[in-house]
Amino acid sequence: MIRLLGFNAIQNKKIPYIIMVLLCGILFNNYKAYAASEHMSIDLIIGERVFYGLVETGNPTQSCIGCHDIYASDTLNWNPTATEVAFSATQLDSTQFKNLFQNPSGAKLESSHSAYKLTDKQFNELHSYLVLMNETGFKKQKHTYNNLIILLLLIIIIIAAKIDLFFTHFIKYKPIHIIIILLAAGYIVKMATHEAIGLGRTQNYEPDQPIKFSHKVHAKQNKIDCFYCHTNADEGKSAGIPSMNVCMNCHSIVREGSNSGKFEIAKLIDHVDKNKPIEWIKIHDLPDHVYFNHEQHVKVGKLNCTECHGDVENMDRVKQVSDLSMGWCLDCHKEKGIDAKGNGYYQHNKKVLDAIHANLGDTITAAQMGANDCMKCHY
Repeated sequence: MIRLLGFNAIQNKKIPYIIMVLLCGILFNNYKAYAASEHMSIDLIIGERVFYGLVETGNPTQSCIGCHDIYASDTLNWNPTATEVAFSATQLDSTQFKNLFQNPSGAKLESSHSAYKLTDKQFNELHSYLVLMNETGFKKQKHTYNNLIILLLLIIIIIAAKIDLFFTHFIKYKPIHIIIILLAAGYIVKMATHEAIGLGRTQNYEPDQPIKFSHKVHAKQNKIDCFYCHTNADEGKSAGIPSMNVCMNCHSIVREGSNSGKFEIAKLIDHVDKNKPIEWIKIHDLPDHVYFNHEQHVKVGKLNCTECHGDVENMDRVKQVSDLSMGWCLDCHKEKGIDAKGNGYYQHNKKVLDAIHANLGDTITAAQMGANDCMKCHY
């Protein structure tokens, strides 16, 4: 029976050898990581300790890692990331690095570094460590595999229930096996359905941009109108990404931010000087088979930006608030009434509007005007 079940490895006693090989592989990988750390010189180890605040630096309340994130943060950290600091360190020798640290340029950098009292040796050790980290990279954040683990456990439960049902018979009451298998299979179907529905949707997507740009600072505090930067939002298919020249209308004069200091604005200046476009990461992205026109919604529909994009003027880092699913769009079309009075878009449909008004009263939704027809968005 063991052979029929495909467990020849157990009969031939091969399983222990397989486990030994796997364990050796795991131990070898751990040894490589340990060996790599052991080969770091004492200067690099001390430089690492300085960066992580494990060495006295004159400021017991802060450390480099306290301001310069290694991992992505849930909130916008205006300070340069640890990776950016490491790259900057490679552009300087140890003396220049020390001078930049001790004689910071700009109020933001000065307020952050003024309390630190490093020795010349510590400066050299910190610089060497950052140069090494620019080559090797900082430790990566561990991924979580909760759903995968749950899926594997459910599959194991189903397999165990089937084996017990047909062969081992530990549980004598057979309906229990059927119930276990159905519950586990049902939960797997639920998980698969949920993941399938979410394909292509990026609600709450909030990436780090190449330059830390705050809508809260620009739109709310400085009262810059949305259309000043997104000039196509009411007259084009897409809202448009502002050109660097638009940014330079202000930043040709403003070279230091109250939050970001000079570092982020310096990135913009560098892109302008090199005539290199900024590779902004698109957040609100619809599938290729969906047609969407900003002008139709902003100019004709007279929607406010916040209705789709959320309270952007209070966001330091923009995220996708709505799921932008088809159901979300269709529901909006069913609820939103159109404003035909003085709206040039509807002038040529006066007869149609009069007929609709006669039957439906004063409230006409976008769906009743054909907004939910399949060919409006898919053609």
